[in-house]
Amino acid sequence: MRVGGPGRRRRAAATLTALALAAGVLTATAASTATAPPAAADNDDYVALGDSYTSGPLIPDQTGQPLGCLRSDRDYPRVVARVLGLSLTDVSCSGAETPDMANSQGVTPGPNPPQFDALSADTDVVTVQIGGNDIGFSEIVRNCVALIPLSAVCQPDYVRNGVDQISNRIAATAPKVAAVVQGIRARAPHARVYVVGYPAILPESGGGCWPSLPLSDYDLPWLRDKNRELNVMLATQAVANGARYVDLYTPGIGHDACQDDGRRWVEPIIPSGLQAAPVHPNARGMEAMGQVVAARIAATPNLPSAPEGLTATPGDGQVALSWQPPADDGGGAINGYRVFRNGALVHTTADGATRAFTDTGRANGTNYAYAVAAVNAAGPGPLTPVVLARPVARPAPPVGLTAVAGDGEVQVSWSPPPADGGSPITGYRLYRDDVAVDAVLGAGARTYLDESVDNGRTYGYQVAAVNAVGESARSAVADATPEPGFTCCPDHGYTDVPDALDGAVDWATWYGVAPGFADDTFRPGRTVKRKQVVAMLWHLMDEPSSGRVRRFPDVPATAPYVAAADWAVDQRLVAVGANGSFRPRGVVTRAQLVVMVWKLVGRPTVATHHAYTDTRSGAFYQPALDWAASYALAGADGGAFRPKDRALRGDAAAWLYNLAWTEGAWSATGARPDAILF
Repeated sequence: MRVGGPGRRRRAAATLTALALAAGVLTATAASTATAPPAAADNDDYVALGDSYTSGPLIPDQTGQPLGCLRSDRDYPRVVARVLGLSLTDVSCSGAETPDMANSQGVTPGPNPPQFDALSADTDVVTVQIGGNDIGFSEIVRNCVALIPLSAVCQPDYVRNGVDQISNRIAATAPKVAAVVQGIRARAPHARVYVVGYPAILPESGGGCWPSLPLSDYDLPWLRDKNRELNVMLATQAVANGARYVDLYTPGIGHDACQDDGRRWVEPIIPSGLQAAPVHPNARGMEAMGQVVAARIAATPNLPSAPEGLTATPGDGQVALSWQPPADDGGGAINGYRVFRNGALVHTTADGATRAFTDTGRANGTNYAYAVAAVNAAGPGPLTPVVLARPVARPAPPVGLTAVAGDGEVQVSWSPPPADGGSPITGYRLYRDDVAVDAVLGAGARTYLDESVDNGRTYGYQVAAVNAVGESARSAVADATPEPGFTCCPDHGYTDVPDALDGAVDWATWYGVAPGFADDTFRPGRTVKRKQVVAMLWHLMDEPSSGRVRRFPDVPATAPYVAAADWAVDQRLVAVGANGSFRPRGVVTRAQLVVMVWKLVGRPTVATHHAYTDTRSGAFYQPALDWAASYALAGADGGAFRPKDRALRGDAAAWLYNLAWTEGAWSATGARPDAILF
């Protein structure tokens, strides 16, 4: 970490205290020990990169060039090299940040060349300890030194309105650390790379040791959290980029800056004697840290390469993964594989022989990105290239099937299924008495006229939806018995009605519920107004008379919808304005239309809730939409109802047509009239 240097303008005391933010915690794989680990191969080339926590400022004897890097001949890289018999090149430098790995660093006298210059294809082992200075220690510490430790000093400055600035800085440093690891691997492709975390500096629990470490006891829990958060980030980036992580925090617990001289690894700000730079490791700490790093290196072979041949086969709510072993196991047996979904670890195999995993509980229709890493004693290797998979299933059955008989024909209608299985509906298949009656109909089909039937015989119809996966289960059966001389409704003859609305418009026109226009158009896409909707509902109910005659100031006495308006207000289908007006030209939304139809049949309640995704919980139309959805009366494609959209003539005709032929949708207080049956 940073001690000082020209151009940096770092205050020594501030910088050193801020180092309390430079530790973190992950599960340790090695602990400090007085017993030296087994040595690696003699004369392996070892390069040490890092900041002042690597270089050991003010620990005697200071050596190396340039002198401004404050590099000690007792820093932990020297310990690692001694224990493992490695040939060391130590280019660590106090004050280094991530850019100083690839660029010169200004120190006095200086500069220090780019630390990456020490790397080559012959490098065997690399340690790097970096990132603390990138999050801005000196500025942090200026707010953390407490003259009296009776209240929080720095946390209020950095956590405002729930936003933790230090957490944001740590997150912003993550890609820089990733770039450092990637830069090492590019320059030393055969090396084992170790990202070294920062040791414990503050006591793990309780208060501090003011005034030797002048931090407020109220800031300590937050500072410890930042310690851990920084190291978690370092460990995450190490694993994600094919390096190993060395945890110095866990073995350093109990050796913090508040411990006695013979126990602490890190000096306080006001030490009892000058053993190292304040709030930096002393010689004892460097020896212990070196033992931990050496043990980790000795225990870990090279990382394996990425597994090969990863495939992802989507299924119904799941993705089946399989892969082949890596071409290079790193010199150690593969003891497992890690499976990542969308960048997060979701599964670890029990052993290296298992090379398959089925990821269940996935959402159909959602894309997932998978990658796999092989694991040996060294840890996880690099990830495979990402493979995408999108779970899909067969669709649900269509709903709202009706079969209306005529003379030698049956008109069959249905609504789309409530779920497409994650794959768009490509068509429908109609069955009559369990036999398919035609090729697959188009994705937009909602009706089918079956003219190959005999009068007097009852037929049972079902329909299935089709997507890329296959055919759904069939819908419920709808029976129809054609009779001679009996037809539902003559063809409407309009030139602007899509096939999906043919049956509804035939019926609406024939029974006078919604007649067309003189130019042989029905205009299904035209917005309906209040006067038109109440007229449709009034005709549907066989034009009942109102209990009283009203005089609306905005309705002419000779208007054709006068009786319908009186009746609609009497039935409380619509409300009268404050001045007694009817507002006949008021536009009706889809939500208002479904409520008016629901009120018409007596406001029935249903137990099931609709599945539309764009409605507001507790909205005035929710009970009506629940009812309409349960009987597939008010259709909407793509899972959206669009409650605020204007209702169209085509909507009104289709909804009322569905209502007319769905007996169960009518309540006892709004019984279905015989006049709409033929």
